[in-house]
Amino acid sequence: MDEKLRRLIDREEIRDLVNRFSAYEDRRMWDEAAECFTEDGVFDETAVDGPISTGREQIRAFFKEQIDGAMTFLAHYATGHVITEQGDDEAKGFFSCFFEGGLQDGRIVKVHGYLDDTYARVDGKWLFKTHKVVLYGPRQFTRPSSETV
Repeated sequence: MDEKLRRLIDREEIRDLVNRFSAYEDRRMWDEAAECFTEDGVFDETAVDGPISTGREQIRAFFKEQIDGAMTFLAHYATGHVITEQGDDEAKGFFSCFFEGGLQDGRIVKVHGYLDDTYARVDGKWLFKTHKVVLYGPRQFTRPSSETV
């Protein structure tokens, strides 16, 4: 296959990884979300007072044990994906993300930031090697309005 075409296909597959992962999170598809990482992948949520989860099993457990019980809904809006480095089996990139989620106490948490990523091709499939949350500003906690439209 032509090298330029291969690189374009790889870039699209990496972008698809980001979109699938966000969709899996919002739909609470924890097994599928964990499978978006390499076996030794790292998901770093320390910027939002979360853990650093290493490996698919820890990532899966984080979702099932911490997110499932704490959040009533999740909504990720990913945009502006940039791939900064690209090799045959490794790549780096980032994308902006606005997140909104419902907490059990009725508050809404809003996060504006970006995800700093490294990607690895494993058995022909692009996966997250590292996925790190970085904030643009502080998290916001609000209460829903009682007004209806």
